[in-house]
Amino acid sequence: MLRDAHTMLMNTRKDHPDAGALLVAADQTSARKLAKLLTAITKVPPVVVLSEEAEAARKLKRFRDSSEPWLVACNMVSEGVDIPRLRVGVYATTVRTKMYFRQFLGRIVRRIPTLATLQVAYCYLPADPTLTRLAEEIENEIRHCIRPTGENDDEFDRDRDRERPDKEKPSWEALASTNSGLNAVIVHGNQLSLFASSQHEEIQSVVTEKVAARLDERRTRAEEKAWLSTEVRKLVSIYHKRTSRSHAQIHAQLNAQQKIKSQTACTEAQLRERITLLRKMIA
Repeated sequence: MLRDAHTMLMNTRKDHPDAGALLVAADQTSARKLAKLLTAITKVPPVVVLSEEAEAARKLKRFRDSSEPWLVACNMVSEGVDIPRLRVGVYATTVRTKMYFRQFLGRIVRRIPTLATLQVAYCYLPADPTLTRLAEEIENEIRHCIRPTGENDDEFDRDRDRERPDKEKPSWEALASTNSGLNAVIVHGNQLSLFASSQHEEIQSVVTEKVAARLDERRTRAEEKAWLSTEVRKLVSIYHKRTSRSHAQIHAQLNAQQKIKSQTACTEAQLRERITLLRKMIA
């Protein structure tokens, strides 16, 4: 996970040269051990800040004003910590409270108004049931905020909601909002990506590409179809906003072009064709 997070940070630095990463550890011992592991992976010692240290505040200020890549901290994610250049976060602590988790996310979603690039933040967290639930709560809040049930649903969306997979494995998707200080959330497996809603369509494309490139797991056939269906939904929404045509009308046009009755009957190849058709319509 640390190796993957560092690769993501290096990729982010191509557009944001001084982007930084934050690893929050459970205690001082863990912080020091993880700092050594990061040094072995990155070949650069991280800045280690422990709340008990007299120099903690000064170290944080130096890191904020520098271009050093990694900060390893222990109990240093309170509201008073503001390091706008943080773009990658690793949640390596045993704390599982909602407040602490959201404060941690708040450290990596600061925006720099003067930075002329897409500012995307990535969070890596263990596959812990409690953390998964907290992430799901954030997504549900944003879903509730931006899209009441039934609004702009087409036949496919209603079928999807009725046949939602096992609740223990939620189907995550990109959403936009202005809720709880977080503008949007995407969750891919154990990676949570947060970004602001300006340039929303372009950011969605960038996030999808970057996150997909960093995932190690190969999707099963069912997961692949679910992912393709999600991409179709995103593109349909974009086309709907540009043309004011309803989702149902757009799907009807696609069904006619593909000579099928409904998207629910699409094969994997037909879903890929549907995505290609939508991209041509949007272009």
